[in-house]
Amino acid sequence: MTERVIVAALKVAPVRTTEAQDFATLRRVETTAVTLDKASEKDLDIVRMINSSLKNEKHTGFIDEDDMQEVYRWGTIFIIKVYGKNAGTISFRPDRGDDNTALLRNLAILPRYQGRGVGTAAVNLIHDTVKELGFEKAKGRIRPENDEVLHIYKKKGFEVVGKDNCFGDGVERLIIEKRLR
Repeated sequence: MTERVIVAALKVAPVRTTEAQDFATLRRVETTAVTLDKASEKDLDIVRMINSSLKNEKHTGFIDEDDMQEVYRWGTIFIIKVYGKNAGTISFRPDRGDDNTALLRNLAILPRYQGRGVGTAAVNLIHDTVKELGFEKAKGRIRPENDEVLHIYKKKGFEVVGKDNCFGDGVERLIIEKRLR
């Protein structure tokens, strides 16, 4: 059974309030339309598909299969859904060496859903989820050129606290952080 997290984290007036089968005309989504479904092992193919479809975008997805399996094993991967349709992924796991910090990872929104409030709603939902789970701090890493994602996190109160090349791939990432308690 899929676990679903539905939190009223964002109030955005939709342009239309239909079942939104025609996503091209939908400019913004309402919070109740965006859900995070906890990925089961059988859902990992969906996660792979979403991440691989974004390899040419600013988002690189999971570094490789081992990286995805590690996040699945030690944390939680969510499939972001809009009106029940797969729209992206976001995940978290406890930070290594600091069980009080949630490491937010892999915010990936399919292009047809970008710019419509889906990423903002997903960040609000995961923020509220890790706070409710008792984490004291949340942090993440973002490619410096990914202004859209950085903007979403800054709206939620995250601050850039440094840079690093933690994945060893030659790409320096911005470290963002927010105290939750």
